[in-house]
Amino acid sequence: MVQAIVNQLRPLMVSIKELDKQIAELFVKHEDHELFSSFPGAGEVLAPRLLSALGADRDRFESAKEIQQLSGIAPVTERSGKTCWVHHRFACPKFLRQSFYEFAAQSIAQSAWARTYYTRRRERGNGHQAAVRSLAFRWIRIIYRCWQMRVPYSEQTYQQALRRRGSPIAKANTARRSRVLARKNLVSGNDVISTAWRSTLTALSCLMTPCCHAAANRRLKPEASCADDKNRKKS
Repeated sequence: MVQAIVNQLRPLMVSIKELDKQIAELFVKHEDHELFSSFPGAGEVLAPRLLSALGADRDRFESAKEIQQLSGIAPVTERSGKTCWVHHRFACPKFLRQSFYEFAAQSIAQSAWARTYYTRRRERGNGHQAAVRSLAFRWIRIIYRCWQMRVPYSEQTYQQALRRRGSPIAKANTARRSRVLARKNLVSGNDVISTAWRSTLTALSCLMTPCCHAAANRRLKPEASCADDKNRKKS
């Protein structure tokens, strides 16, 4: 039974590789290739998925909010009497939602402000998945703006915009960079001290080596003289 399943999977894997190759070739030739490849963390896998999510028709969506709701990234608010609760959207294209979610998760390690935003969300008590969905919600607005203007994403330009608006993310990101720089300076300072200390120990060992040899010779001389006396008595 296992062998039969394996025999069925082998041609399927070959077909998947062929499809991946065709997707890569078509994506390179697409006019928006550079635009979607510019997003940090998109890579060869997620960039084509983001392109397929938005498509080439700029009139398809009137705002980023439509994409956020269609993909299921936008949360749903429900009310009943005095009760109100918020949860993620269940009725949505799952692969589309997963594409934005996976991209947001990958961007945490590639984008400084995304890392700061995710960290702040976790500090507020959000779980990992909720924090990533919140980050994806923000990324969709950025992707939509770049897509409408046909301009590749620039990390430096976006961070400058955050600083101009006085965003808390920019302030937290600046503080984080300062802490990282301070740690690097501390580590480099410790390395310098360690190098100087090793050099001092090496110099001291070199200076002490002749003294040690002289002391050893002085300790050996009485033993040698005693051996000579014994030899003279025997003779």
